[in-house]
Amino acid sequence: MKFKEGYGWKACHNEDAERFFGEYGGIQAYHLYELTKEQYDLLDNEMTEYDAARIMSDGRHLYMSVDDRCGPPYTIVFDDDYEKLCLWAKVMRSGRVWPDELTDAAVELFESEKNNREQRRRRREMKTKNYRFMELVEREQGFEYYQAFRDEVDWIIGGKGDTFWFVIMKDQAVKETYVGTFRDGEWTDRRIKGKKKTVKEMSAGSTIKCIEKRAYFMQDESWVKDRKPRLIEDAHPHYHYVYGIGDKALDVSEAYGVSIAYSDLQDPEAGFHLRYLYTGKDVESPV
Repeated sequence: MKFKEGYGWKACHNEDAERFFGEYGGIQAYHLYELTKEQYDLLDNEMTEYDAARIMSDGRHLYMSVDDRCGPPYTIVFDDDYEKLCLWAKVMRSGRVWPDELTDAAVELFESEKNNREQRRRRREMKTKNYRFMELVEREQGFEYYQAFRDEVDWIIGGKGDTFWFVIMKDQAVKETYVGTFRDGEWTDRRIKGKKKTVKEMSAGSTIKCIEKRAYFMQDESWVKDRKPRLIEDAHPHYHYVYGIGDKALDVSEAYGVSIAYSDLQDPEAGFHLRYLYTGKDVESPV
């Protein structure tokens, strides 16, 4: 990383990500921005805080904190990833953090925050889609499980932090790995294939959509939703399963809500069972 710094302000060029950021202010008013390259290039170490702030304020507001004694102190988080983006920053915190609804309203109302509208709208859209697996990964601080199929094509489904993966295995060897990363309100998806690990970009959000379909397999079908489940224990003493009834025996983890087994003999692609399940610190990303 490269830095520029003057009295009351600091800016960073993250060379790995080719992104630019800046902070200025202190206890009374602190601000954190994402900058364009042009804005970063205008900054000079000899600048005053006032001059640096005039340049930065044209960037994308990430975070602000105010305690100016004109009212109750408060903090506004415009981008939830501000800490990950700016690990170097000396972030100030004051009072209560504005709720998302109030922040969204301010972004839509004030012209000064127009650079955040697209990002905030994407995040709202993602929340309304309600990807259950993302919520599960966040709650458990990492989640991964292995679905073993009777035709020896197995799947590993997992996620940790902002990264989610869907691994296809054949005869105990990895054939394809689909990886989706959710950062700054956007999905970046790729497929890693074969021994050479060739990488191909995939459509945004395709990985989590695939995971959602497989992790909650058959749960929205009427024969599952309309029947009262029964709770049992089996060979996995640490987990309890809710079993479907009839010739299609669907097993759903009571603790985690994912489909862990399915034994419809009429569907060769649907016969699978749980081989392992990890949570928290035991989960490691395959990439």
